[in-house]
Amino acid sequence: MDTNLTHLVGVDTHHAVQIAPRVWWVGHVLDDDVFQCHVYLLEQGDQSVLFDPGSRLTFAGTMRKVEEVIPFTNIRYFVCHHQDRQAAPPGLRYLSVC
Repeated sequence: MDTNLTHLVGVDTHHAVQIAPRVWWVGHVLDDDVFQCHVYLLEQGDQSVLFDPGSRLTFAGTMRKVEEVIPFTNIRYFVCHHQDRQAAPPGLRYLSVC
């Protein structure tokens, strides 16, 4: 994989984007919004990790992109380290989906 990230130029952000081996961007681009949702998936079989799960606005897109890579139920850990505490509660909502 190109470590200069040139493979990301012109990438289709409507799908999961592999940014490194087993590391995926599964976020969502909101048009004309200064705050973007950058959700990352560390693919590790049934021990996978989702970082900063995002908001209710982007939940459906994030879940769809995760499912392009792995079954959503393979996510074992959710890491919510965003400075805005409102970013964490939607992540906790995922637990009821699994």
